[in-house]
Amino acid sequence: LGPEMKSTGEVMGIDKTYENALAKALIASGLMLKQNGSILLSIADRDKNDSENLINDLIASNYIIYATEGTANFITKNLKKSFGNLEVLKGIDFDVMPQELVFIIGPSGSGKSTLLRCFNLLETPTEGSIIVDNVDMQSESTNINQMRRSIGMVFQQFNLYPHLTVLGNITLALRKVSRKNRRLADEIAIKMLEQVGLLDKVDHFPSELSGGQQQRVAIARAMALQPKIMLFDEPTSAL
Repeated sequence: LGPEMKSTGEVMGIDKTYENALAKALIASGLMLKQNGSILLSIADRDKNDSENLINDLIASNYIIYATEGTANFITKNLKKSFGNLEVLKGIDFDVMPQELVFIIGPSGSGKSTLLRCFNLLETPTEGSIIVDNVDMQSESTNINQMRRSIGMVFQQFNLYPHLTVLGNITLALRKVSRKNRRLADEIAIKMLEQVGLLDKVDHFPSELSGGQQQRVAIARAMALQPKIMLFDEPTSAL
């Protein structure tokens, strides 16, 4: 099953009479969605034992259960951040599913950038937890630099290296962090520049680009590393 199914299981090969009865019961309980003839059963918010019992009942009835990759791969619980006496983040809870887009909207100074910076520990939360792919980001045993390789970020101020060309900005992390050879790194960079419409700027320096062009280079640089999670801090502010 594709990741678009998110936190669902698909039950197949069901007798139609039982399927109708099961569907009615699940619809009544708010736990079932029917789509394209398949039963999509969300167990993300169910009690663990309750979920196991339901699945075991279905298996005992000779139903085939297809699990998906759609478990939440980014979870925050009671995330708080204070600067002195100023409490900026006041207990943030949410889960992000694979291929899910989450938009954080708020006025200037409301903590949007602080929240994003907490996600990859550029800012250390005052309280709460951040779980990425079942790894506690704040655990002493976690290799934070390794985890950051799977979390891309486009900064509000772009943070391009002024002494490097557009190509150099994109390939630096590919060569130094991902350990790709120069030829492969260049090929990936060229592909990313094509996607953001800046292939003709490959040999230019950041000072020779407009704000919008610099922003697109920053997006291409983050995409080049193929992270599992992308954090965008006002990614279209200069476009």
